[in-house]
Amino acid sequence: MDRTQKSDEQLDALASHLSTRRAAILQAWRNPVDRDPELSAPSSLPRTQFNDHIPQQLDAFECRLRVWPRPESAASEEQRKEDAAGHGLQRWQQGYHLREVTREWGHLHLCLVDELENYVKSHPGLEPDVMPTAWRALAELCSQGVSESTTQYFHLQQTEAVGHVRDLEQILGQVKEEERQRAELLRQAAHDLRGHLGVVKNVTSGLTQDAIPEAMRDDFLRLLQKSVSSLHSMLDDVM
Repeated sequence: MDRTQKSDEQLDALASHLSTRRAAILQAWRNPVDRDPELSAPSSLPRTQFNDHIPQQLDAFECRLRVWPRPESAASEEQRKEDAAGHGLQRWQQGYHLREVTREWGHLHLCLVDELENYVKSHPGLEPDVMPTAWRALAELCSQGVSESTTQYFHLQQTEAVGHVRDLEQILGQVKEEERQRAELLRQAAHDLRGHLGVVKNVTSGLTQDAIPEAMRDDFLRLLQKSVSSLHSMLDDVM
């Protein structure tokens, strides 16, 4: 068996080992997350929601080990990116802060580092290029995972901010329209007020004249009463 074939078999064996250790790896990831005082969002999440897209990311990691050094298919790479972005979306919906998303990825990275180091200790006969390949694949997994998750999260933050700006602009527009309507109401009220005050002034002047006919006096009084009543109604509307 040549060296390349042996390395491929050992990488495949490492991938199989990681697959059998999946539940332990996920638990080893959650333990430090739960103890991290700077992470509050994960504590209330059930296991499935906490794991979210990470099992798919681990699937991609194992697949990468099996096909190395051949490039993964375009479909596999795109799916890995979508899963990482989906993880960012779920963390956003679960109430995470952006810093919590990156710290959580950091804990996953350290957990996988421990797992690989333990594997090396228990498998001393590994080919020289096996673990460098594994470390490289791990670096790709975590760097792309952080990048896609945080990019999606940041995009959602921007979208929410734009929504808030639009809401504020709409509220401001409503306030301006209400102010315009009130100004128009006051302008119209002032115009009507001047008209009624003019009537009151003229009627009062007429009532002070001597020897006006009784019928005319009654007309003046009715007109005065009507104008005063209109003034009261206008003041009530303005207030």
